[in-house]
Amino acid sequence: LMVDYVIQGGQTMNPSANDIAEAIDKVNAQNVFVFPNNKNITLAAMNAQSLTKKNIVIIPTKSVCEGISAAIAFSPDASVDENTETFLQTMENVVSASVTYAVRDTKMDNLDIKKGDTIGLDEKAIIAKGKNPNEVAIKLCEILYKDTMGSITIYFGEDVKESDAQTVAEKIQNKFPMVDVTVVDGGQNIYYYVIALE
Repeated sequence: LMVDYVIQGGQTMNPSANDIAEAIDKVNAQNVFVFPNNKNITLAAMNAQSLTKKNIVIIPTKSVCEGISAAIAFSPDASVDENTETFLQTMENVVSASVTYAVRDTKMDNLDIKKGDTIGLDEKAIIAKGKNPNEVAIKLCEILYKDTMGSITIYFGEDVKESDAQTVAEKIQNKFPMVDVTVVDGGQNIYYYVIALE
């Protein structure tokens, strides 16, 4: 996607302002776009601005799905301002969802969740639960899909077989025949599936 540098991170492994500034300095460009892909990293990215001489533009992506969609929209022929505007518009059109497991018992809205249950989250809360990751991935798409959406991308994690992800994609495609459904090996841990609806 023409991304120059990826900072490793994840749950409980948020990069510091210094980590971000060091990554920026490794990029061979004067203008550098930074996609935090997590609201908890945006502040560190902002603090990195004072640690480098480069012109940094922070695109406040809150999820990997938003970051990838924005990166796809990059135009090497466009100005910094034009790309910034494109990135901001693109990320607004992305709905991110994920499938993981509950680390403790909890009750959210009308969902009674036990430790170890498979759960589905949107960007704010747990909105689905089920017996297995495949079932929950399909439920999430049913809950979050709007008929203005044209694509669903399913990133499957390291604990999911590609054949299972393809089965999920086929079921989602059958439910929403007008949508372009894509399966990608995300290789992520903790999250069985990360899903971008846009």
